[in-house]
Amino acid sequence: MGVFDLFNKKKKQAEEYYNTGLELENIKGEKENQIKAVEWYRKAAEMGNAKAQNNLGICYATGEGVKKDLVKAVEWYTKAVEQGDVIAQSNLGECYFNGEGVEKDLKKAVEWYTKAAELGNANAQFNLGRCYFNGEGVEKDLKIAVGWYTKAAEQGYAMAACDLGFCYYEGEGVIKDVEKAREIWGKTSESHMCYDRAVYFGEIAYLEEHYPKANRMFDLALNIFTPFNERDKGAFLAYLWKGKVYTKLDKYESALVYLDKAIKNSTNEDSSHMAEVLREKAKVLGGLKRIKEARETLKTCLEYSMINNQSAIIEEVENDLNGLPPDDENINNVTYLSADTVIQGNVGVYAKDDAIVNRPIVGRIETDDPKNIYCPDCGKKLPVDARFCMGCGKRL
Repeated sequence: MGVFDLFNKKKKQAEEYYNTGLELENIKGEKENQIKAVEWYRKAAEMGNAKAQNNLGICYATGEGVKKDLVKAVEWYTKAVEQGDVIAQSNLGECYFNGEGVEKDLKKAVEWYTKAAELGNANAQFNLGRCYFNGEGVEKDLKIAVGWYTKAAEQGYAMAACDLGFCYYEGEGVIKDVEKAREIWGKTSESHMCYDRAVYFGEIAYLEEHYPKANRMFDLALNIFTPFNERDKGAFLAYLWKGKVYTKLDKYESALVYLDKAIKNSTNEDSSHMAEVLREKAKVLGGLKRIKEARETLKTCLEYSMINNQSAIIEEVENDLNGLPPDDENINNVTYLSADTVIQGNVGVYAKDDAIVNRPIVGRIETDDPKNIYCPDCGKKLPVDARFCMGCGKRL
């Protein structure tokens, strides 16, 4: 048998080992099969099979069938890349993008994404589009981003179709065309993925204080991407974030409507977010001067955060509870006492270093005290020594 025949025999054997590993990996639910799959992938990989090298890298990256080791994942991706494996190029790009198993390097990530994208890998095309859209590792260019999203979407890559639709919907990198956006979204069966992306873009807009855009994204999530028969059940996060947007816009009644919808339609999967929505609701109730309800809501919030062992939230909620003003039906008739204000009778005398805030009193009103501050949440004018905001109940 000649050298060429031996080479072909070894190559064929490596391919058989790879296919055996693939068959075992596709049997879901049994850990033993995954471990055996890794063994066959390793045999094939050590014989130079590029697909096995890439899959072995994935196993190390995910910890499936072998102890998770991101450095080894990069090593096997690199071996596969050296043989021109396109999927490994894309995977290596993700390693550099996320800094997993290798030092984070966005420029190198873009280089590997580009290599794989130009060879037709849809995942790399989407990720490259995302880099151009956000200006990560490359100069921001929305038109180029749209181009790569389009290529990936044409291959049926659902997330690229979702983001391409958003580009048309918002007119980013392309002429605004709402009907075109709906057409693109209509071609994907992954409506849940578009829902997640809409909430994601809404969250980003919220954090960047672009509240109108945030509202548009959450409306899309609720009205376009959530199937009608699952609209309430699957819309918890969109309801929560719409409530937060209306809170920021001081539209407390509207905020309360959406926060209550989030609470009403929550499931066990949403329990980790319940403390967040209840705390937001308490803030809204404070803004509506419904202090007693805010207090009860915070107590419920505290229970949820304890159940989910959310220690950071527990401390914050306890501070919120301690910071609430008294439950007084005359809370709207508030007068702040400045340092030189004296009140006669059983109310007593209060000075600057012992200011009483959000307490209804009778006496001289210091409306032009030059030492005023403003509440960072609702903007209400307060004395410099205020401990609570009379407008929204925020602890200062």
